[in-house]
Amino acid sequence: MPKKTNNMNLKEFRSIEDMQQTAFLLPREVGHLLRIGENSLYKLLSSDDCPFPVMRLTSQTIRIPTKQFFNWYYGAFNLEKQQYIMANAKMPAHQVEQPAEKTMACPVR
Repeated sequence: MPKKTNNMNLKEFRSIEDMQQTAFLLPREVGHLLRIGENSLYKLLSSDDCPFPVMRLTSQTIRIPTKQFFNWYYGAFNLEKQQYIMANAKMPAHQVEQPAEKTMACPVR
């Protein structure tokens, strides 16, 4: 019996600009953009709290409307950035949390 292949690796992925020109995205394209595996992707697509619409054409054929997905995709990143800016804008400049710097120094004994 031949080894089962992962359907998400069968074809080359298109660029985001090419994806935006189509009416629907394939699940593997959405998984590639979100950088999640096949199992996590199908759990997300079948959950009730999926943040974008999913069209199930048959029991095994799923399509994601391109416009609604990219509206969510770009909006989610912008929302996270806006929340960070607003949270830090309320504090005086000297109190804004800065990312911790990585140092290579050894601890003092």
